[in-house]
Amino acid sequence: MSKIRLVLLNIVLVLISMLGAVLIMVDFKKSVLSEFLERESWIQIIIAVVVLVVLDTGIDLWNSRKQRKEIERLNKKIIEDIKLTDNVIDKKNPYYELSQSIGYVQDKQNKLSKKYDKRKREYLSLLEYIDIGILVIDYKDRLTMSNELGKDFFDFDNEWKNQDYQNYIYNLDVRKLIEQVKLTKEDKKKQIVLKVDTVQKIVEVSAIYIPIDSKRYLIMLMLRDLTAQKEVEKKQLDFVGNLSHEIKTPITAITGFSETLLDGALNDKEVSKQFIEIIHDESTKLSNLVDDMITISRLNEHENLNIELVNIFKLVKDTLQLFSHEIEKKRLNVRIEIDEELSLYCDKLKLKHIITNLIQNAIRYNLENGEIKIKVQNDKKNEWVFVISDTGIGISDEDKERIFERFYRVDKSHSKAVGGTGLGLAVVKESVDALSGRIKVKSQINKGTTFYVILPRFKAR
Repeated sequence: MSKIRLVLLNIVLVLISMLGAVLIMVDFKKSVLSEFLERESWIQIIIAVVVLVVLDTGIDLWNSRKQRKEIERLNKKIIEDIKLTDNVIDKKNPYYELSQSIGYVQDKQNKLSKKYDKRKREYLSLLEYIDIGILVIDYKDRLTMSNELGKDFFDFDNEWKNQDYQNYIYNLDVRKLIEQVKLTKEDKKKQIVLKVDTVQKIVEVSAIYIPIDSKRYLIMLMLRDLTAQKEVEKKQLDFVGNLSHEIKTPITAITGFSETLLDGALNDKEVSKQFIEIIHDESTKLSNLVDDMITISRLNEHENLNIELVNIFKLVKDTLQLFSHEIEKKRLNVRIEIDEELSLYCDKLKLKHIITNLIQNAIRYNLENGEIKIKVQNDKKNEWVFVISDTGIGISDEDKERIFERFYRVDKSHSKAVGGTGLGLAVVKESVDALSGRIKVKSQINKGTTFYVILPRFKAR
């Protein structure tokens, strides 16, 4: 179209040049000029110039309309998200290069958008796998994001999103923490007792201030349940207290009676025998305590099992010998209903931990003149059962759920009287687990307790 306009422009210039030449050549007198203007050729030249001007104006209007249509077409394609690089516009079109550039930008934008959506999904998925509750509150106090754990802390319904956080977070300590962060624009952290499903939990709440611009911001709440950790810490403190007492008591006794013997009590046979028995008993307690500590420290090392042929009767007999003084002191009747020739493949060390601690428990919590019965059920093909019963104080149904926890003691007042650190049954349970076995307990208060240790039959290695 630009070529046509150039030709028309050249014609106009030629006509104007001709007109100029005529004006120079003629006499400018009024009579000659009037005669010249009356000539027909001059009128035709003027008409031609007018026609050319009108034609050029029309061409401009036509080009302008065509350009507008092309731009509208490009805009429509962009709105419809059609890639302009896919030969939507003919290469001869003057807007072809522009459409290619727009198409390239479109393509880049789509790729970035897909990448962003993918990352967003990954981050949101990650939030569901962490053991921390996440909540995000915007500058208008609206809840904008939460993972499932965060919802569970405050029992959100399905309408929580974009709602005022105060409609869902009722805990005054949490609200106060949020308001402090809004006021100071600084991160805050606090341990709060939070009621979750009627259960009181100790929760560490971290409120983080995230500025967006001069007016807008976000507050992220991170909630970590510390209840289990606090319980473990409390048990550990109880254990340290018990342990220090259990160590101090026999050491004090051993030191005191030894000094008395050295000061001359050795000359009195009756007194010296009594003191030596006390020293022996207290040293046995210390030895058992050290054994428990060593065992509990090794239980999580996941050592390979050392399977060997073990004579069960001999192992039980030898273990009872270790506690002969306690048995005699309480005048307990011990019955062993095990074939003296019974030998089974097992990890001897772990089996010894199980039998030793169960026998010790049966002695400690039994009544004077009570009874202990030990037997083996060996009639199943793939497993065998070690059974030990006593006629002691028994275990309540409530305590049965926790007796295998580390550091847990059923009756603290009675436990202090009989000794112990609260590790014995934990050692038993973890040793049974290491052997891929199971343990069950039946008990009645003031009637006694029976433990069943079910272990698989191992083969020789």
